[in-house]
Amino acid sequence: MAEWTVGKLLDHVQELLAEPVGGFYNISTRLDQLNQAQRELAHESRAFVGSANTTVVIGTRDYALPADFLSLYWEAPYFVDTAGQRSTLEVIDPGLLATRFPHWQDLTHAGTPTHLLVRNGTLTLYPTPTSGGTLTLPYVLEPAELVEMDDVPFDALPHYNRFAPALAYRVAFINSVARAPQLASMYRDLFERQERLMRHYARSNPQSKPGVRVPRREYTRGR
Repeated sequence: MAEWTVGKLLDHVQELLAEPVGGFYNISTRLDQLNQAQRELAHESRAFVGSANTTVVIGTRDYALPADFLSLYWEAPYFVDTAGQRSTLEVIDPGLLATRFPHWQDLTHAGTPTHLLVRNGTLTLYPTPTSGGTLTLPYVLEPAELVEMDDVPFDALPHYNRFAPALAYRVAFINSVARAPQLASMYRDLFERQERLMRHYARSNPQSKPGVRVPRREYTRGR
């Protein structure tokens, strides 16, 4: 089955921009633009989901997020202490946390974690853990970076390859917005249409709907 690769997408961008075959352009810049578009689609569609386990240490509430973290997923994170007791954590924003628990930043607020917030690339548990254990965090992950001409977008998952032209539309928009605003607007609309279609496709999967829990393996990828 034919599939979109980085090389084909770069050729398609040239066609959209009416550039001559073999014409000069900065490949590095366009790869950056393709990767940015891929991140945007992954974030908006929530099509790529992973799960990370973090070792929780007594008295430590701040932990680094996974390197490929894009955003939180609808599935709730949970904490299992060393005694095997499992508790689901509520994801909350700092403002609401401050409303519910004034002075929550005080490390003396300690106990079994009940809430989790993410800000500035850091994951924070509340209250400060009084026992060690493991935190499991489901999250939306960033697809593998596109580097080589034969790389396939979206972690080479066949069912998402049909949305790959959206990456070319996004790059064409960026490169034509100054010199051809009307044409750029058309490419932007094409990108946004594909974004909506990909989001609908990802969320129409019964396994992706909130409230439906099915056994699943941790998402892994290879290149």
